[in-house]
Formats: sequence, C-alpha cells, structure tokens
Amino acid sequence: EGSAAIATVGGRGKGEREFMVAEVPDCVELVENDPADAYLVFTTTHDGTGSIECLFTPIRVVCQNTMTAALRGATNRIKLRHTASAPDKLKLAHTVLASNRAYWDRIRHAYAYMAKKDLSRMDTIELVEKLFPGESTRGQNIRKEVLILANGALKGRSTAKVGTAYGLFNAITEYIDHERTTRNGNTNFEASMFGSGAKLRQDAFDLLTTGMSG
Repeated sequence: EGSAAIATVGGRGKGEREFMVAEVPDCVELVENDPADAYLVFTTTHDGTGSIECLFTPIRVVCQNTMTAALRGATNRIKLRHTASAPDKLKLAHTVLASNRAYWDRIRHAYAYMAKKDLSRMDTIELVEKLFPGESTRGQNIRKEVLILANGALKGRSTAKVGTAYGLFNAITEYIDHERTTRNGNTNFEASMFGSGAKLRQDAFDLLTTGMSG
C-alpha cells in the first residue's frame, strides 16, 4: 500500500504469457526537465518457458516512450519464486522495491551521460546502420524512418536534444514503441518489453553508453 498500484493486466493467446503492470508513485527525471513514470512489469508463462520476472520500466511522460535498459551494476529485471505465505510475499515485495530504487539510482547516471554526449551527423548514420543492418528495401526504410525521428520529428524533442546520444536513443525507442510492426503475432507491448524490440533497445543503449565510466 502506497508503494505501487496495479495499472493493467493482460496476456497472450490462451495464457502462454501473462503480465501485470504496476505504477510506482514516484515520477523521476531521466535528465533535467524530462520526467518519467516508474512502472513494475510482472510477467509469468504457463508453457514451461520461464519463471515469474519483474522488470523495472521507466516510461517517458512526454511521449510514452519505454526507456527500459540494463546497465552494468543495475539490472532491469529480477526473477521471482512462487511463495505460499503472506510473510514471504511481503518480504519479496520489499526486495522488489529496494531493487527498483537501486536501478533508478544507477540508470539516471546513464541517461545524463547520453544527454551530454554529442553525435555528428555521420556518427548518427553509422550507429543507425549498426543497429539496423542490411540492404533490403525494408532495412533502408527503417533506417530512413529512425533518422527522420532523430533529426527533429521526435515527440518531446526539446528535452531529447537532436545531435546527442539521448536524442538518438529516444528516436529508437519511439520507433520501437510506436512505429515498428511486429512479426510472429506478437503484440507491440510484448515485443517491446520481452522480445525483439527489447533486444533492439538494449543494443542501442549499450552502443550509446560505450565509454561511460562508473
């Protein structure tokens, strides 16, 4: 009570994967004047492919971009076990919230680093080509779309400054969350949080925080 409130629940198919999203009543700044809401996303599967997991998920207020990423020393997820007793469940809740606070303390440092990291036009093109390789028409169109977002078409671009690593990361997250089409019947939410979109976001985060100390 007072620590998190359930925002939504959902699932895929006949319950192969189910999830619950809980909002933490803390609104934090990823960088100065750029607030994000904090969420906990619990997920479990019923097809034998995974355990219960909890993901720590910042969502940028101005454009609803999911900014989830893992950093050395600040993982964005923990695995949970089923517990039978109320005391065990309460202890588990405290563990989740403590881990969430530790995650935020570390991840803000990464976003501040990206906000100060300038990228030239050629730097941006090279990074986008690394993340979206291939000479197919589809690959070329994706790169073009991401570069358009990175060059000023991004929602809330006043805080995600064009020509910075933070601006490019926001362009990539906006593409993943709002523009990208998914395959294999996955919903956009599932792909963004657990599938190919999550991997793409993490790859972008790793590239754009290369050289960061601490």
